Amino acid sequence: MIARRSELLDVDPDDLEALLRETQSQAYARRFTEIRCADIMSRAVISISPETTAQAASLLLVASREGAARHR
Repeated sequence: MIARRSELLDVDPDDLEALLRETQSQAYARRFTEIRCADIMSRAVISISPETTAQAASLLLVASREGAARHR
């Protein structure tokens, strides 16, 4: 991959191996760590009807994001 980029990197092989192992470990943890719905879902759900216009929905979304930013 480095050869395709036409770049020269001066990296100690031990450092590169350690970096690769750490990256693999983090990827493994992300993949196999239990994720709960609460970790990724919004708590304050906004619902609209099928008749709501795109413009009205957009305004609601912007207002909800602004409100969430104020409560952080």
